[in-house]
Amino acid sequence: MKTFFGNWMTQVWILLVAVFLGCCLGCFSTLWASSNAFLTTPISVAVISAESRADYETRIAPLMKEQMKTCSSCSIQNLTPYTKDGQFSLATLPAQIEAARSSSSFLFLNWNAKSTAETKPVVEVLKKIVQSGMVVVASAGVARGSEPTLPLSRTVVGEVHGIVIIGELGEKERLFSQSYFGPEMLTAVKPPREFIGQGFAPLFFASKLAAQWNKKTGADWLTHFQSTKAKVRRIWPGLDDFFGR
Repeated sequence: MKTFFGNWMTQVWILLVAVFLGCCLGCFSTLWASSNAFLTTPISVAVISAESRADYETRIAPLMKEQMKTCSSCSIQNLTPYTKDGQFSLATLPAQIEAARSSSSFLFLNWNAKSTAETKPVVEVLKKIVQSGMVVVASAGVARGSEPTLPLSRTVVGEVHGIVIIGELGEKERLFSQSYFGPEMLTAVKPPREFIGQGFAPLFFASKLAAQWNKKTGADWLTHFQSTKAKVRRIWPGLDDFFGR
């Protein structure tokens, strides 16, 4: 009787252990699948750039794709508004910015300009999409031609709280003389030597963000950027500070 009872208890115990392990494996499989799906979610970067269509296709798009080549789930979509002859169009810029909200993971706005009555609709739509929770990475920009430089607060992107504004450093780790500048800027980045002075620093930042986008939510990225800036004791935190090596 004792032998029978002992065997019966052993069998029950084995069955319970098997059920428990099966449940655990099922949970782990579900978690792994969820995590894997999260990490491979397609990342679409909306790009609006001040260059002509020809310059975008020969300079901006190839470099951005090269920087994101390790991210198999990354893609870029050019939402830059153009005139009939392929030049940047300010008139239809607000509509294209609005379109980015529903069609992309985040917006890379490779453009900035002095705030005027003409640019007010752009400011309003940027405020709208930022308040909706969309991440916007923007170039701090430089004064054009003979225009004097301005504080960022008097430019389009500088008027919109919450935009991640990136400037560019030169060879000596200094901003260029025509750069828009102000506390609204997250940081300024020194690009590789062969790209210095071409306005590509924000592109390198946006490309790094795209490659790691699925590691955090948009809101968490914004918090991460600000906390990193607060922790780093240098004036200009670099790409490695924000994204690691």
